[in-house]
Amino acid sequence: VISIPAILDLHLKLLVSKGNVEFVISDGPVVRCNQFAEFHTRFCGQGGTRGFAVKGIQIFMPISPVLCLVLYDGGTYSCGSPNRFVVYTSKRDCILLNSLQALHADEFIYKSPTGPKIDELRRYVKFREQQLTSFVHNVELSEEYS
Repeated sequence: VISIPAILDLHLKLLVSKGNVEFVISDGPVVRCNQFAEFHTRFCGQGGTRGFAVKGIQIFMPISPVLCLVLYDGGTYSCGSPNRFVVYTSKRDCILLNSLQALHADEFIYKSPTGPKIDELRRYVKFREQQLTSFVHNVELSEEYS
């Protein structure tokens, strides 16, 4: 069950890839993470840090090869100008967001025909396999996302 007041409290931005790296998307496209809790000594290693009402929640969802929606805790993070809805991302930001997609993929990662090359996708999958300590699925690469 989603808590509507908790989601309404989050800030919404549209990330636009301005570099030469496009976003990929996986079969688990909505990625929730919490960098605040993951690196905070009090919360590190504890479960329950990705709930909608938890301090530091971040939710990412690519919607095209150059657009990604982000919901985030505005009391914990800043994202671009407070007066602007659109935020242009760096190449590094795109690579990190693509790595999150790979990390949360169940079986597939999709890219546009002009998106990251197969070697870059392999790096995302390798990163994913290094990060996951539990059961790891085989991830297939596809070019059907456009």
